[in-house]
Amino acid sequence: MSRLTRFIVIGALTATSVVALSAFFAPTQTARAIQPSEVIVRIDSVGTRGFREGAAVRIYADGAARIAVGTRAFTALTDTLQLRGLPAFSVDVAHSDVHVELVTGDAADQASFYIGGSVTGGAATRLAASGRHLLLLKGGMGVRVLAPATARQVPRFNVR
Repeated sequence: MSRLTRFIVIGALTATSVVALSAFFAPTQTARAIQPSEVIVRIDSVGTRGFREGAAVRIYADGAARIAVGTRAFTALTDTLQLRGLPAFSVDVAHSDVHVELVTGDAADQASFYIGGSVTGGAATRLAASGRHLLLLKGGMGVRVLAPATARQVPRFNVR
């Protein structure tokens, strides 16, 4: 075998090995893995006080956000979502604050709600609050009560 032939054979084997190894060590996609740009708030503890017939909960975002109500898949939160009652839900707050607001026909109504849950990928690990208008903070920083006259903040979120 000539030198040139040996050089070509060794080069071809090396290139084949590199391609095979890069395919073997390439990152694989896991089922619904959290992407680095996601900050997921899972609200799994909900409660209501004084809800009347016709009361609703509005969920809306200040910018780009995603929501999954119950066991449904995440969808873009592009408009105000109005719900009867308050189910468990998850929101992606990586790029925007998300409002959760109780809507009743009576301004003097004393109804309120409670939410609590976990944060994945954000600054807080748990959050909880009660009131009529709550703000889930961008980046998973926690929760803020926006209607302090009828709300009481529960200081139960831990920052890593």
